[in-house]
Amino acid sequence: MRQLEAESGQPRPSLEPAVAEFLHRRWLANVPRALSVTGGHLVAAPDRVAELAIATAGLPLLVLSGVRDHAWPVPEQTAMAERLGARRVVVADAGHSPNAERPAATAEALAAFWG
Repeated sequence: MRQLEAESGQPRPSLEPAVAEFLHRRWLANVPRALSVTGGHLVAAPDRVAELAIATAGLPLLVLSGVRDHAWPVPEQTAMAERLGARRVVVADAGHSPNAERPAATAEALAAFWG
């Protein structure tokens, strides 16, 4: 039986050990101060989706994410896609890093969009 994430009640994606190790090493390779500053910017950043919608009017847009994401909630990403008039793709069994967690599915979705 799959474990559930405590906060979301959603299933944890089952990661290959090599992918889990890569994500762990990638996180630990960050400079703590840089993460703190970046987090501050993300929390304080204004919502500029309306400006982006105007700037990209007429262009094809895609918002792609994993099925769960504790850094950027999936419902917010879906709402952003709607506000942009963008195509929305949710990669099954992936979290915040679908490109690392489910690279084939991510590549397939990107190729379909770009095609």
